[in-house]
Amino acid sequence: MPLWLRLIKVPYILFLMFRPARTADAAFLTALSFRAKAYWEYSEELMAVFRKELTVTDVYLRDNEAWIYEEKGRAFGWYALVFWPILTPGAFMKKWAAVI
Repeated sequence: MPLWLRLIKVPYILFLMFRPARTADAAFLTALSFRAKAYWEYSEELMAVFRKELTVTDVYLRDNEAWIYEEKGRAFGWYALVFWPILTPGAFMKKWAAVI
């Protein structure tokens, strides 16, 4: 954290840099998702089970609101707001959920 932020006691989280994900980021975000999951030392067999869940496609990025966290031009994480329709008796509700 920069010295000036520590001196004025501004929460560092206020200065996080997020940018909208583009469809061209799909392969990078897939690789980032796999690296993050691999951190927990899952077996290769279990990682293969996660493959469909962790694969980010250009369609996924086009259909959902996704953001990439960057610091000094380097990406460190991402999240997406995903639209999940829920059918209930007599009503159609929308639910937004954060996917990290």
